[in-house]
Amino acid sequence: MSTEIVAELGKRSAIPLQIRLMPWEQAYLAAQRARKPASTRPRASKSQRLFPGSARSPPNQWVLISNSDFAGSVKAVEGRAQVPVGVVARDAKIEFLMSKGVTDLREVSEDGLNPPRLVLGRDDPNRIDLWATSATARARPQRVRR
Repeated sequence: MSTEIVAELGKRSAIPLQIRLMPWEQAYLAAQRARKPASTRPRASKSQRLFPGSARSPPNQWVLISNSDFAGSVKAVEGRAQVPVGVVARDAKIEFLMSKGVTDLREVSEDGLNPPRLVLGRDDPNRIDLWATSATARARPQRVRR
């Protein structure tokens, strides 16, 4: 959604933009290399300190998605410490989940790689039971019939 907003702002302001999509971790590292010195304003948000000059992004609701055979509840993060959770590397959801006691985080380079991991066999080391993603994520798991 943020990319679409930036593209629209560029269009409305007649500023030519060149937007290149890349996996989150690669984009994060590139932005870190290109950033200006961090803000010294005490009330600046973490993202504003990391990426000064960036606009405040729209609210982003996070969700946990499971396969239909998941025995637990996905209504609360607490109590999910030993459940394998698929996340994107260097994503803010990792820090949040860790603060809630979730310890079995399985990182991938991009969100679209997680849905197929929900349906892998129980003995597959790449299987995840939960997928932590944005409620507005484009990649959505397909219902799999067995």
